[in-house]
Amino acid sequence: FEFQVEDLSGRGSAALNDVTQALLAEARKQPELNPQQLFSSFSTSTPQFNYDLDRSKAKLLGLNLPDVFNTLQIYLGSLYVNDFNLFGRTFRVTIQADKDARADATDIS
Repeated sequence: FEFQVEDLSGRGSAALNDVTQALLAEARKQPELNPQQLFSSFSTSTPQFNYDLDRSKAKLLGLNLPDVFNTLQIYLGSLYVNDFNLFGRTFRVTIQADKDARADATDIS
């Protein structure tokens, strides 16, 4: 099963991380749960960025918003395209910008 922990009191990411880790520690003590399958993808050490896209300007420029968001994803990480079969194997196709182009998120403007 899966669930989400929310910071409804607005205490911040450090407090949310502390509560999440405490919850995981308690859950790992439960014999009916497999401790190796208990994890959180939330991390306060993972860089986070907030981009404010001017949607009106993007539309005026004739840009398709999903294309803008996909481009950001490609430059900041990667984007799954599809799979193809060759020689009896399945290959995953992922697109991403060159290393130098995605090394610094502040280059996106």
